Amino acid sequence: MTPQNNRAPASFIIRFALPEDASALSEISVASMNSAWSAQDFLDAINGTQSIVLSAIVEDEIAGYMVMYHAADEGEIPSVAVKDTHRRSGVGHALMNELFTHAKELGLTRIFLEVRRSNTPAIAYYESHGFLCAGERKRFYSDPVEDALIYTTII
Repeated sequence: MTPQNNRAPASFIIRFALPEDASALSEISVASMNSAWSAQDFLDAINGTQSIVLSAIVEDEIAGYMVMYHAADEGEIPSVAVKDTHRRSGVGHALMNELFTHAKELGLTRIFLEVRRSNTPAIAYYESHGFLCAGERKRFYSDPVEDALIYTTII
């Protein structure tokens, strides 16, 4: 496992993902989670009318992403990941802050997500952004089978 970076990157930007980002986003997803998204999954979200896909760019490289689907006044974050070499550098926080900005512009009032019960770093990250545990879904995840905690925040 690569050591985590505890320094802020020299500079990074958060922008809407482009279709040409899809393969790189999928690579980050595959490296970060068991239920990874394919490049086609990302293309579908990038081209969707009810979704926002953000890319974090560090030194001309995609370092992370965040996806949110939205309908009416609610959003759901089905996937977020940061490359292990850029974790703990502020990239994840910048992605969430940018997502909140767009969610407010869309008139959303609440955002939901699921997280593995054992994923304590992700839980701490979500809680640092105001998400609260609202329930659980038994045996939601496979490989390995695990409960999901449902988190929500009001924006």
